[in-house]
Amino acid sequence: PGMPQAVLTISGGDTIVLQPNRAVDIQLAGQVRVVGSGESIVYELDEGESPRVERYNTLATPVGGEYQVELSDGSKVWLNSLTKLRYPEVFKEDCREVYLTGEAYFEVVHDEGHPFVVTTDLGNVRVYGTQFNVRRYVDEEGIRATLVDGSVGFAKNGQKEDEYIKIEPGYQVRYEEGQEVVVQKVKVYNEIAWKNHQFSFERKPLDEIMKDFMRWYDVNITFEDESLHELYFSATLNRYGNIETLLRFFEAGYDIKFEINGKNIKVKRK
Repeated sequence: PGMPQAVLTISGGDTIVLQPNRAVDIQLAGQVRVVGSGESIVYELDEGESPRVERYNTLATPVGGEYQVELSDGSKVWLNSLTKLRYPEVFKEDCREVYLTGEAYFEVVHDEGHPFVVTTDLGNVRVYGTQFNVRRYVDEEGIRATLVDGSVGFAKNGQKEDEYIKIEPGYQVRYEEGQEVVVQKVKVYNEIAWKNHQFSFERKPLDEIMKDFMRWYDVNITFEDESLHELYFSATLNRYGNIETLLRFFEAGYDIKFEINGKNIKVKRK
């Protein structure tokens, strides 16, 4: 399985590799300091003059990585594997805006006067203080935003603030480019289980499940027969378990087997 690991790129281009048991203490420009234990980092504001120029940092997790960051406003973000989050060291404008590729879970500090916006290439999720999950991997067709608590709105690129579609807790907004925005009720835990070190899914196609496995276990999974893509499974599994143990679960449910050759795995019929 993967582990807490990421690369932090600070303003100016310097990079810091973040891994378990590796302490972090970085003094950035002006009043900003980054501290951490190796599994998460926190942006602390010390006394001193705030930088006049808005400086951006980028936190990126590799395949088989996850990480947590507490931003300068106190908002917390959990990054799933193969995810990139770009954000200012200090929020200076009326709007707290971050940029996301991949998947992240947000706990946003309430601030009515400074909305928090997660920007992706397909659209924006706008909140004032809430808990929600955003998934936008470039190798998947669309974006999904799932609300756990509070209230959020979603808008496609080019839409105005008054055109945001708002959803309630327990609901998810989905959008694929060129399609209509869809709002539907979901089992929230299935969408955020990764944050709690689990895979959880209900009637999910095998090919979609294997995509998550590839990102987390750093393996390449192929199918001998495309019809195997459409096998559906429901389960809750330990994300930190051995991949071979997890694959045996799927073999027990259907007439399939997994042929393992190092990091290459082939799905076949028995």
